[in-house]
Amino acid sequence: KEQSHTHDFDEVFVFVPCTADLNAYDAESEIYMGDQGEKLVIKETCAVHIPAGLVHCPIIHKRVGTPFFFVNCPISKGYSAIIDGKQVEYPVDEKILPTDQYRKNFKFE
Repeated sequence: KEQSHTHDFDEVFVFVPCTADLNAYDAESEIYMGDQGEKLVIKETCAVHIPAGLVHCPIIHKRVGTPFFFVNCPISKGYSAIIDGKQVEYPVDEKILPTDQYRKNFKFE
């Protein structure tokens, strides 16, 4: 189970069914958020904004009727988490992007 944590950047979690009909979401997931660990239940296609500094996780996928995509979209060029007050760095593999061309079109620095 993933430990609750924060980030110094915003994130967006996206829940989308693996079907042509985006309204055909048939699953149930729980996300725990905030200092008190309030439970948010996901039962339909949606995007959840996690502001920088908001405690979140674990995410528990309780039921899957049909497959779905869960996409974590960090609004950051790097990825790290603050767990128990300590910054933990996670490596990002930049090989998935055509780096030189991508950097010409988007400002990273």
